[in-house]
Amino acid sequence: QVYWNYTGPGTGTLEKTATTTGTGTFTVLFYVPLTSTGTYIIGGVGLTSGLIATTPFQLLPSLTVSPVAGIASTPLTLTGNAFGNTETVNIYWNYSTKTHTGTLLTAVTGNSTGSFTITVNAPSGTTAKRITIAGTGQSTQATALTSFTIYPPTLALAPIQGSPGTTLTLSAYGFGANEQVNFYWNSSTTSIGTTSADSTGYLSPTTVIVPSGSTSGSYAVTAVGQTSKISTTSTFTVVAPGSNVSVSSGPVGENINVSGQGYTPGETVNILWNYTGPGTGTNIGQIMADVSGTIIGSFAVPTTTTGAYAVALSSATSQDVSQNTFSVINGLAASPASASPDSSVTINGT
Repeated sequence: QVYWNYTGPGTGTLEKTATTTGTGTFTVLFYVPLTSTGTYIIGGVGLTSGLIATTPFQLLPSLTVSPVAGIASTPLTLTGNAFGNTETVNIYWNYSTKTHTGTLLTAVTGNSTGSFTITVNAPSGTTAKRITIAGTGQSTQATALTSFTIYPPTLALAPIQGSPGTTLTLSAYGFGANEQVNFYWNSSTTSIGTTSADSTGYLSPTTVIVPSGSTSGSYAVTAVGQTSKISTTSTFTVVAPGSNVSVSSGPVGENINVSGQGYTPGETVNILWNYTGPGTGTNIGQIMADVSGTIIGSFAVPTTTTGAYAVALSSATSQDVSQNTFSVINGLAASPASASPDSSVTINGT
């Protein structure tokens, strides 16, 4: 039988009973009882042989904090166990394990098992870093450590550029627990969105829309805690409509990739061949702009004579237009450009 706090026959708390092997060995597992700090004797008593063996065990205090991260002034719940019986425990902020010093936050008296729970605020003005918190018993001088991480307020944007109407996903941390956070565009006092932080000051991803009418350029997106007044800013770039072609020349029938940005999200963008101005050009394809106003597509070079032609990408709604020059040259184009045996292939020559 294995006893906790064994001092002799008939003493201690029975924790486990084990059966030895043929060589008289055994292994057991038990959980250390919650009691005050100190050195305790663990005893093993053979029920048949009557043999007794003991070993000392040092019970150390523990200290935990909840939450484990947040901002300066966050309320912290500190729980201590296994300090001295009803002793006073000093709680230190930014404790140094080298000098054994820190800023005294408060003092608390534990119960008969050296346990306590107390709530204090993380000191204001603390810069972002990991802070060591210590509890030191004033009678036993036993010390337990835990840590709290102060986050710098940070705002992340996805994407970081696009066009007016883009759906912008925002996430952030470093705000007050459970406070409302408003988002502002370009230093405006009118909120473009709002959400609430969780108990650690984290904002789960939320979406806002880039305001219509925003011309190309860089804009500040700011998140402001409505209780803590903490704010942080990131930059979103509104891009002007633009496009490019994968190659600048090729024969009739060649498949050409096109891409662009700065268009209105969700709108249809027409690919116009031989564009010379509004209302001109032959429509040879259409692309749908994605949620950030980006377009990706392709077109086949139409049947025509060699020479230089303007390829325009013109939005059907906003009337935004971007142009590229493509030169039709002599050559052959296979469509498709790759296939398995017995597949039909169309060859165009210019």
